[in-house]
Amino acid sequence: MRAAVIDQYGDLDVLSVRDVPRPAVGVDEVLVQVHCAAVNPIDTKLRDGTMRFRYGRRFPMTVGYDMCGTITEVGSAVTNRRVGEIVYGRGDRKTGESCAEFCAVGADAVALKPHDIGDDEAAAMPLAALTALQALRDDASLQTGDRVLIIGASGGVGTYAVQIARAMGASVTAVCSAANVDLVSELGAGDVIDYTSQPTFRVGGEPFDVILDAVGAESFTAARDSLTDNGTYVSTTPSARTLLGFLTNRFTRRTAVFAMVKPRGTDLDELSEWVQDGRLRSIIDSSFELDEIAEAHRRSETKRARGKIVIRVSEALD
Repeated sequence: MRAAVIDQYGDLDVLSVRDVPRPAVGVDEVLVQVHCAAVNPIDTKLRDGTMRFRYGRRFPMTVGYDMCGTITEVGSAVTNRRVGEIVYGRGDRKTGESCAEFCAVGADAVALKPHDIGDDEAAAMPLAALTALQALRDDASLQTGDRVLIIGASGGVGTYAVQIARAMGASVTAVCSAANVDLVSELGAGDVIDYTSQPTFRVGGEPFDVILDAVGAESFTAARDSLTDNGTYVSTTPSARTLLGFLTNRFTRRTAVFAMVKPRGTDLDELSEWVQDGRLRSIIDSSFELDEIAEAHRRSETKRARGKIVIRVSEALD
């Protein structure tokens, strides 16, 4: 099968698309013929070696976490999925391995694709939408009526986070550039801060119950005074700067946490319900063919993508 792989860490030129062995399916896995995959910031960090402490040096590595496709084989212990189902999910192997013609993934990590949306829209969702859902619901314990500030609201995680927070009954303030004000407003933000002309944290402004930093633009130290007394700051992008602020947690009732996404099919089922009733949709920034994987990574590294970057891999089965 053809797959996007790296044989070493480095710039865009380490990416190649070539034939590799089709993955063997474990007893609790399914094999998916991938129709569409997607690119996330973690993919570029994997490729360039930023996260080599996590991935090691066992090459070649097949890249990509998000996918939507048709199940062609099920493991011997799988009872909840069937051959022929169209599913979507986040790859749960170490590097995901979704930017390939076939992807082996845990049966419990996928869900049936929502009706009436394209494979590209479904493939865009898993990692980013799961991150937003789990960060708001689990890490921040978001409640109906809470005030939420979402930093990086026009990006992959951010566009889903705005919609999910609204679906959960929260009041949303979004932070983005002037070019994306209309977009995040349409997605449900009641107030928008243009970070190019306004401070992210307004002096004297009403505090937030939750601050979700989806791009690592701020830190807990900077955000602390804009939280309620029991407020929570959630970052999806660990860094030395945010870690330094987290060390002060013990000196305040305000909480700071890193969001660590879990590939969970039951959570995708919940997201699918919101898709079906019109409360959640994917924003597609751009689409590329599998052979254009380097250009997709280049687009991601601009940090200017509105929503998600999709990779078209193969046609749906008849």
